[in-house]
Amino acid sequence: PSQARTLSGMGTVDLRGEYGTYSWYSSKPPPAKKHLKADFELVTVEDTDFDSVPDTVRTRLKGSPDVLHLKPGELPGPNDFLMLPLVVHVDPEEDVAWIRIDGSDVLLRQGEWSDWVEVSFDALPWGLMRFAGIVRFYLKQVRPDFQLYASPVNLAPGDPAQPITTPDDFVELLHQKLGNFYTVGMPEETNALKDGLFDDDDYAKQVKLFQEEDSDRLLDLALSRFEPGATTFFYNSDIDLQCHMLWRHGDPRDLDAPRHPAWEKK
Repeated sequence: PSQARTLSGMGTVDLRGEYGTYSWYSSKPPPAKKHLKADFELVTVEDTDFDSVPDTVRTRLKGSPDVLHLKPGELPGPNDFLMLPLVVHVDPEEDVAWIRIDGSDVLLRQGEWSDWVEVSFDALPWGLMRFAGIVRFYLKQVRPDFQLYASPVNLAPGDPAQPITTPDDFVELLHQKLGNFYTVGMPEETNALKDGLFDDDDYAKQVKLFQEEDSDRLLDLALSRFEPGATTFFYNSDIDLQCHMLWRHGDPRDLDAPRHPAWEKK
């Protein structure tokens, strides 16, 4: 039998079975006539305790398809997914929000990323059939318009809904050594940047998180397991990908893009 140990890469789906669909919660309507790659939720900051201060957002996080209510071979529609309630309490004075989901509490300042939050979507009562995932939040803005990003719900490396390593139990070692990490095929949030909901700084923060917390540690682990006579292959797409995403700064066809300092109009 093969002694190979592999972790799936590009092409690995999120918990929805899609290639990295993020969620965007905003009190500001989406850009007109623009097709977003996000699951966009228009929300309202409500006054739930009747103190005349709007401070609560009630919405939901979309998870895996509700497979038990779909016919064989049927593709899920917008309402054919398992959901988790998501509640956000906004501080009335500071640019801070308190996120509550599936028994977890996350406190974020504006411009701050959360750690991984473990979530579970129940397809049957009493946990008889459940799909585990992990998600990260980014508090883009508190006011005047509330804006919150949620990453694609990644397959949880501690309990993946489908195999993402060979052999199947190799992911247990990775999770033991690294904890939670991005499992979706392209972790860098290129879609939010292309949609115009992330700016370059938001995107760079997310890429840095992935590089430092996942990519570097995965490489260190791979090298620590290397033995003479063995072969180790580790693919890091960051240089190529960031060139693709930031090339527009030198593209004269994009008149609204900020210019790279070295760019000169010819």
